[in-house]
Amino acid sequence: MYVSIARGAAYTWTGGGTDETFTVTLSNPTHATLDPDQTVATVTITDDDRRGSGNQVPLPPGPGPLTTTVVLLSPNGRERFLPGESIQVEWLTVGRADLVNLRWTNDGGTTWHPIVEGRLNSGIHLWTPPPEAEAERLFVRVEATDLATVYAFDMSDAPFAIGEKPAPAPEPEEPEEPTPPRLPPILPDYFLSPVTQLFEEVARLAPRQIIRAFSWPTVYFVTEDLTRRFFFNPAFLRSWGWDFADVDFVTDATVAVLETDEPMSSKPGTVLVKEPSSPEVFFLAPHPDDPDQPFLRLIPGEGTALQLFGLSWADHVIDVPVSLLQRWEQGEPMSPNEPVDRSLLRRREELERN
Repeated sequence: MYVSIARGAAYTWTGGGTDETFTVTLSNPTHATLDPDQTVATVTITDDDRRGSGNQVPLPPGPGPLTTTVVLLSPNGRERFLPGESIQVEWLTVGRADLVNLRWTNDGGTTWHPIVEGRLNSGIHLWTPPPEAEAERLFVRVEATDLATVYAFDMSDAPFAIGEKPAPAPEPEEPEEPTPPRLPPILPDYFLSPVTQLFEEVARLAPRQIIRAFSWPTVYFVTEDLTRRFFFNPAFLRSWGWDFADVDFVTDATVAVLETDEPMSSKPGTVLVKEPSSPEVFFLAPHPDDPDQPFLRLIPGEGTALQLFGLSWADHVIDVPVSLLQRWEQGEPMSPNEPVDRSLLRRREELERN
């Protein structure tokens, strides 16, 4: 005699006029025999001579074929963890999943490194990643298994990272709009003379031209913007290397049409200056931002003056009104060891000659 149990059916022995029917309890059902939830089946026993020839009687339907589902909850992507920080791996299972394997990859799944294998399915595991797991694109995978077969698995939906957050890349600087060239104003062909009250022709001027009107003696420097800057005295004019022979006479209307700008100073680096009623002497130095602009530097005493400008330092001092001194930016007092180009210095008697 033998017992034959087939999925969803029983074999009935019809010979001898007697059927022997038993109820069998299955202690360890598997999906290869019966459904896991179906542990009781009614079977019929036949003799050896009639084996397999009995009528098949269907068993009551079971719950259906075995299915197992695994869902990884975390880390599921886009998280960032610090080096050495423990990561809580969480998952859910439906169906058969007594044991699980946990794995990680940092190469997109080409190589899966074990976190733990054959672990009881508790739904949670605290993982301390090794140093080699520090990367920007990591995935974790959970597998439902019986150690022989992996029934189902799930992995992170998107990569997560382990490591310090990288410094943000500097935003690309927007290219500066090129500054269009500054065009001088267009002067009229004729303008009203402030002296005669008649219209006069306006001369065509060029930047850095030295001019004066026919009706008054003031000498002007013409700027790049076609404004006029007056020279306080002949010494200032000569310090720049010009003299009265370099002055162009223009109509009164030409001078009047130009806007007035700051007064001209002596050429920076050529003279020492002082206010007539004060003993303080300054070096009129080139400005750090624009060497053509004046920059006052106090000379603390005669010893410093001797060391910087030599025995004849006083021959380079010219008087200027306090109103001009107040217009010029002042820097730190000079120190005795500062470099000075004495070859640029001009003597007072040379600048103030008649």
